[in-house]
Amino acid sequence: MAASTRTTIAGRELSVSNLDKILFPESGFTKGQLIDYYVHIAPVMLPHIRERPLTMKRFPDGVEGKFFFEKHIPSHAPEWVRSVDVSANDGQDVIPYAVVDDLPTLAWAANLGTIELHVPLWHVGRRRKLPAKPDLMVFDLDPGEGTSIVECCVVAGYVIDELAQQGTEAFAKTSGSKGLQLYAAVGARTSWDGVRDRSHEIARRSSTRTSWSPTCANRCAGATS
Repeated sequence: MAASTRTTIAGRELSVSNLDKILFPESGFTKGQLIDYYVHIAPVMLPHIRERPLTMKRFPDGVEGKFFFEKHIPSHAPEWVRSVDVSANDGQDVIPYAVVDDLPTLAWAANLGTIELHVPLWHVGRRRKLPAKPDLMVFDLDPGEGTSIVECCVVAGYVIDELAQQGTEAFAKTSGSKGLQLYAAVGARTSWDGVRDRSHEIARRSSTRTSWSPTCANRCAGATS
């Protein structure tokens, strides 16, 4: 039976378990350290995931074991964990997602072995039809054969220039083991088709500014929405 401990985080009581379980065998990093890490980075992490339905990528036996994605908020979640109902893609089902708005909820997710927290490019807001319209545009720069993170950084510079000409600021973050992504805010009334067309055009124009082959350039100028 899993060893469980009751603790209080920001005024909320939470049961945490198996704190000594090793999640990253190469470094010996434990689940307790994972929870502590998320607690420490919460001030900079929460603004990026707050008000967005959470899909948890859980690694109950560590990164070398099996993982699974969980969209439905677990039935055993504390009553103070916020949830929101979102229609599935087929429109036939409604999925109750957890929403990480605060430090206790972030610690709760980490205690479930959630190493990756995935949120959509839209937020819940008030009185909005869900899924909502996008509020972010993302450029996924993933080096393929014949390219590296260096070429992706060059293309990222071109994308940033294109966005700057339109009065839009972009922010970079690492993606996976060797890629990067650029995030840019879009207007409140932007449609999914509109942000998709805009991002694809920016990616196309950016790829034409390189001296590499079109295939090589396009591999580093993908656009997602």
